[in-house]
Amino acid sequence: MTNLADLQASFQCRLLESDSAFADRVASPPSGSAERRIAIYADAYRIRLRDALASNFPVLRTLLGETAFVEIADAYIAGRPSTYRSMRWYGNSLPEMLRSLRAHQPWLADLAEWEWALAAAFDSADLAPLAAGALGSIRAEEWPRLRFAFYPSVRALRMHTNAPALFMSLSREERAPVPAAAPETFWLISRRALTPRYREMAASEAAALDSMLRGETFESMCTTLLSYSSDGTTHATALHAAQLLRAWLEEEVVCSVVRDDR
Repeated sequence: MTNLADLQASFQCRLLESDSAFADRVASPPSGSAERRIAIYADAYRIRLRDALASNFPVLRTLLGETAFVEIADAYIAGRPSTYRSMRWYGNSLPEMLRSLRAHQPWLADLAEWEWALAAAFDSADLAPLAAGALGSIRAEEWPRLRFAFYPSVRALRMHTNAPALFMSLSREERAPVPAAAPETFWLISRRALTPRYREMAASEAAALDSMLRGETFESMCTTLLSYSSDGTTHATALHAAQLLRAWLEEEVVCSVVRDDR
């Protein structure tokens, strides 16, 4: 007797890898062939994966057009089988694949990364924001060792094309600019309530945010900012750091502060 788990594993191999051995283990139907009937399931599975990618990357689909999008989706499905129980998370490696498969069209990878970050921000966990008043009790000598935790929704993106402009135009059903490479820009992706948000950042803010997201101390962030200071003074750098922290608190992207007592 065939073990059920073994039979299920064989069926999965047929769906994911087009392994024809499974058909030999299935009784012949009254009409047609076992392989033909199995193919119906395999085709339906791939169509469902295409639908998941289309749902997760709607603006990319619009930019590419249906034929080109299906071509990319099928390449992704063939190279990266789903490992998630929820189709929502299928497509996380699409930007990486596009950087390789469509290196001559870098705006496609940028746009896919942008859409994925916005969707991930929407689905991220809810946490209470850190109130600015919570910092009032911190002594001056503690500040260098402070670390700040940011919302799970926060993403810092670097774009090397006009993908943000493409997204804004196409999502509003407006005429989009011609896709093109562009000078590097920096973007903060976050969420307030149930609304994902994005805004452009200066290079200095992007560097400071990267430092914070890596779990570095406030002192380390100030050191990072020092190279962006117009006069190279620690006073100007400290003021810049305080201004950034205040802006992040007002945007409600910081959720906690950790005192490092070592």
